[in-house]
Amino acid sequence: MTSREEILADFQACTGIEDVEMAITQLEDAGWVLLDAVNKALPPAPAPPAPPVVEPMNTAFLGASSDTPIDVDSDSGTPPQSMMPVPDNEDVKTLKTLIQAETNCPPCQQTLRGLNGNSGLLVSNRRRLSELSLPKENFLHLITPSALMDTDNPESKPAEPGDFKLHIHCIPQAKTYDLNFRPTHSVLNVKLDVASLTNISVSRQEWTGWPVAINDDLSLAQIGIPQDHKLTLDRKPGPSDMPILDGSVASSSTSTTQRQSTSNHSGGLGESEDDFEDAMSEPAHMEDDDDDLFDPANLGAASSKRLQPLIPDDYGDNVMASLKFSEEFTARYGTPHPGFFPGTLDDAIKESCMQPPKQRKMLAIYLHHDNSVLTNVFCTQALCADSVVAFLNENFVTFGWDLTFSSNKKRALDMITNHFGSVTAATVRNLDIERLPLLALVYKLRGTTEIFQIIHGNVTLDELMSQLLQAHDTYFAQLAVEIREEEERQARDAVKREQDLAFEMAQHADREKELVKQREEEDRLEEERIQEAIRRSEEEARLKEEAEKERVRKEVAKTVPEEPPLDAKHTKIRFRIPGDNSNLERRFLPSDSLQTLLDFLTSKGFNSDEFKVLSSWPRRDLTSLERTSSLEELKLCPQETLTLEER
Repeated sequence: MTSREEILADFQACTGIEDVEMAITQLEDAGWVLLDAVNKALPPAPAPPAPPVVEPMNTAFLGASSDTPIDVDSDSGTPPQSMMPVPDNEDVKTLKTLIQAETNCPPCQQTLRGLNGNSGLLVSNRRRLSELSLPKENFLHLITPSALMDTDNPESKPAEPGDFKLHIHCIPQAKTYDLNFRPTHSVLNVKLDVASLTNISVSRQEWTGWPVAINDDLSLAQIGIPQDHKLTLDRKPGPSDMPILDGSVASSSTSTTQRQSTSNHSGGLGESEDDFEDAMSEPAHMEDDDDDLFDPANLGAASSKRLQPLIPDDYGDNVMASLKFSEEFTARYGTPHPGFFPGTLDDAIKESCMQPPKQRKMLAIYLHHDNSVLTNVFCTQALCADSVVAFLNENFVTFGWDLTFSSNKKRALDMITNHFGSVTAATVRNLDIERLPLLALVYKLRGTTEIFQIIHGNVTLDELMSQLLQAHDTYFAQLAVEIREEEERQARDAVKREQDLAFEMAQHADREKELVKQREEEDRLEEERIQEAIRRSEEEARLKEEAEKERVRKEVAKTVPEEPPLDAKHTKIRFRIPGDNSNLERRFLPSDSLQTLLDFLTSKGFNSDEFKVLSSWPRRDLTSLERTSSLEELKLCPQETLTLEER
């Protein structure tokens, strides 16, 4: 099976067309035949001189019924050729190989007119002759480029005045070619002609000696090299980024068997001639690997060259599968490449979209498919470019998944359904393989996580970078609004928190005041209870004391003698009562003792323990004197005024 990725890469290298969609369109118009597409895309070369007409070359196709003779006219100046039998189950490539053996014109330079027949099918190198519905008699006209030199002896063409003589040293062959070219010959034509000599396709040619930033469309006269110039040619390493799938291996096995059969029928053509055709019409790695792959001596080596899929069929859990994807992607495409998230899609969404607005990033979901014609070109020329890798790693969280196997595709659809809904999953499920690979850009705005943009693999590096920049700028312009709203909301929340805090502090202060007040009230009540208890206790003590005094007073009053009559000898004692300025008078016998006087006062409620009894002159406290002394002895006769004073 021809790899369209390599055809596309060769076509872009030959024509300089960077627009992948335009390149694919032109290749599809040419039926993915590289030479036809290149001839259509490049400006026509100067008209060659009128070709000499040679005798017809009869070519018979041995069919199931009768032979079909076909005459071939050649413009290469080759003498008439004999009939060449070719089985009708062979393809156009085999016919061109036989013509090369007779005319020395490589298949990549051959244009055969008259092969369309009545089938209406597009004629390609892989088209079987039996499918073209050719008539019994058919004439083919072989057209070759006028500037093509003899492939067996390219140095034999004589130089003309003004020609450029290029000394091309081929490193793989360790051989130097001295070739003559007209000044109008383009750089691309030189590379194509050298490819026919060296079996090194244009896409794998590595040159030294051309001017810097050369344009393949320019002529030799325009690029400013001397007419006698030295160049060095080397072969680039063959791409190894496409896995060899089982189906393609089987198909390639059948194709290889047919090529071996063709070699036998064509008189033992060498492998180098068959590989030469592959160099111009098939990917370089198919040229190098397919024939060796099915050589019994090289089956082991071919198995070792087979690349692993990015995610093997039904491989581990989602975390292990994502780690395997990153590992195999690095092994296949090298560095730099986007830093793929080492976890599940759910974790990638949390890492990118579920962060605070100022820390939030977009999520880039890369969906890979090895069977897509765009995968290799997109990965090598766009996704792994330094500018894209740096931009993705700085501004995105990148999650990768391989859809090549149906089991992995189902797992991807389940993840997409869980996070983006069944409609998005159905869209991915129904995507044509040629629409892959793709980058789905996911963002979160206003609480909703959704797919913002899908970038398919049919974009150039500039288009991919432009779309990523545009998506990033658009998203962050919208995110800026959300960030501003978030900041305003945070400011409001901060004010509200401050108000709530102030309110809580006020409430706390009020509660503290209330508690203090409550404690004070409790203390007051407790104090009142204590005071009340003390008061009651004191009252009880007072009452008890008064009762005791009253009892003592009554008992003392019983012991106080009666007041003597007026006509009896007596002494009159006046007592000044403190507080109410009242007086208390009583007559005593001069012989009455001081105790009798004090007992009288006690009977009137003035106990000597509580009151002092003071005399006027000399001032003295009678309670402190000998109580057995008589009033006369104390000189309280015939009358005296005593003052009561509380102690």
